[in-house]
Amino acid sequence: MNVEKNEALRVLIENKSKRFALRFYSAQAVHGGNPEDLVTFETIIPRGTMVATYTHLPEMKMPVDKIIREEWKNIAYIKMEDEVICERSQYGGQMSRISPKAFEQSQYEEAVESELTAQARGREVVLSEDTQEMAGSIMKGYAQYYKDYRKGLSENN
Repeated sequence: MNVEKNEALRVLIENKSKRFALRFYSAQAVHGGNPEDLVTFETIIPRGTMVATYTHLPEMKMPVDKIIREEWKNIAYIKMEDEVICERSQYGGQMSRISPKAFEQSQYEEAVESELTAQARGREVVLSEDTQEMAGSIMKGYAQYYKDYRKGLSENN
């Protein structure tokens, strides 16, 4: 299954507590050379941030959302905690899911995303009749979100 840049960005935002790495195609691949040629170093996104850097150039920092939006076609793969979650077979190809689990959302996260998207577009979200399982899943998702939120507050203090 293909991955769109907004999905990849969502995964990065929802998993800020994890370490990510991106690798770009080389200039030769972009300009007609070997379409599988990659740059030498990975771009690193440290835990708890949305800022990318390089291990060999730590003073260079770039916002991750800007990289994903502007350089999406040049990204060869994305790793989460040293596991490739999506990749392209070559420059110009579609980004494919390698780890479907990384892209899963709880019903709570889906409901929040739908609500925020609807608000931004001036629309209402119409829900089908809730089942007990859906309500339980939404409450479990909220409890996990709140636990992660409180953990983040305690780590920052």
